[in-house]
Amino acid sequence: MTAVLEQSAPAAPKQQSGVISQAHQGIKAVVTRQIVTKVMGLLSTLVLARLLSPKDFGVYAIVCFSVALFGLIADAGLAVALLRQPTEPTREEESSIFWCQLLLAVIHCSLVQTFAEPVGNLYHFSSSSILLIRLLSIGSLLAVLISIPMIKLERRLDFGAQAKIEMMQSFAYNSSAIVFALLHLGAWTFALASLVGQVIAIVMLAFVSPFVPKFCFDIEVCRLKLGFGLKFQGTNILGFLKETINPVFVGLVSGATAVGFVNFAGTTAAYSLLVTTPFARLYFPIFCRVQHEPEVVAKVVETAVRWNFLIVAGFAAVALPFTDLLILKIFGAKWLPSVILIDCLLVTNMVTGLAYPLTMLSNAVNRADLPLKLSLGTSIFSWLMLPLLLPSMGINGLGLISILNTVFTVIFVHCLKKDIQLQIWKNCVKEAFIAAVATTTLLALIRLLFPQPVSYGWLGLFVLLPSGLCCYYALTNKLLKGLLQTEAKTFLASLKAKTSAGAAPATSTAETTAT
Repeated sequence: MTAVLEQSAPAAPKQQSGVISQAHQGIKAVVTRQIVTKVMGLLSTLVLARLLSPKDFGVYAIVCFSVALFGLIADAGLAVALLRQPTEPTREEESSIFWCQLLLAVIHCSLVQTFAEPVGNLYHFSSSSILLIRLLSIGSLLAVLISIPMIKLERRLDFGAQAKIEMMQSFAYNSSAIVFALLHLGAWTFALASLVGQVIAIVMLAFVSPFVPKFCFDIEVCRLKLGFGLKFQGTNILGFLKETINPVFVGLVSGATAVGFVNFAGTTAAYSLLVTTPFARLYFPIFCRVQHEPEVVAKVVETAVRWNFLIVAGFAAVALPFTDLLILKIFGAKWLPSVILIDCLLVTNMVTGLAYPLTMLSNAVNRADLPLKLSLGTSIFSWLMLPLLLPSMGINGLGLISILNTVFTVIFVHCLKKDIQLQIWKNCVKEAFIAAVATTTLLALIRLLFPQPVSYGWLGLFVLLPSGLCCYYALTNKLLKGLLQTEAKTFLASLKAKTSAGAAPATSTAETTAT
């Protein structure tokens, strides 16, 4: 195990038990939040996909890009640096970070107001869409009011309160989006709904995690946080630059409708990550708190990666043979041009799901440079390849690029293993990968041999998809010699248990935290 983990002094047993107890409660909160928000999100997407056009999706994606482009300066990762620091932040530190973020947000809004019209003219936007760009920049000011209170909740590992806020925010966003779509507001639907959701979060945080900044500003505090913050935010910036391929290159070359197809494909494929994505936020504060225990960290990470890959690969395995049918029946024929891109993104998400906990681990053990280099490599490669593939392959070229970019993720995992001894392929990936390939092959053969019952009825899909998932998990559990069943029982027990500080059994720490 590396020195970067061993340098930290061991924590007191009582403190460790408190972290374990909070981790148990965090798992419950994350599971509940994920189920509620994703069900609401899926229902909202179904309605919006029927009410709005691909062009509406595309215009909003371009507007978001225009606002976010100037928003790169609005966050230097300062709030996240507060989360990572070992000591409890003082009110003076929190206030200094708040005023710094507010100053950056004001600069951001000013830039958006200045350049909204030139950017809109570049895409031949109407005056209404240009006004939409100006309005959406208000979100950066509202985000400042959310940032520090949320960090305070995460430092306390109070994921229960955080989950309630995010569920209400999701409900406000999705319900208002449907109302605005029914009012035929087009691309304005998403922007107005987003502002409604932010306001709801601010109001709830005022009661759950109140924060009133002092009128003080210590530039030294901000300077000290910039070391980690810039690396952390640099990863986000590079990820953003890679994502700008859609609104910039695709938008200028192929138009807003093509941008809408790409945006829809990314949103739809992301449902394969719906169970695993929120756990990334759970891992980071927990890894920060237990980084002084190398053996526990290694076991937690391997368990987390195993379940992340298992879940994402399972969804992809059963969806790939039926993607076109699912899109046709659920969202409508107008979205069929995005099917191949969705398939490519489903494959890519298997590697993305694997990398989520590893990225959080890198940040927690002060190796934020590794995710930064990963984002840099994928961004450069994407921008170099797209001009070659888009003219000949259309939006499907983005799918090929996303698959090729997984090579950089493999390199990232290899570099991280030099610091922390992990057996990713052997202990986490191999069995699930074999089961996924076998399941996809079986379902593809069934569709090929029996096209009529599968293609022309919901009954075929409702029978085959759950059956495929059961087959996949049974095969994986068999290959892992019952390990999945054992860990699943431990996980379910942790959800039911009323764990108090100091009462959690040490032997189940890794399983219950990482599952």
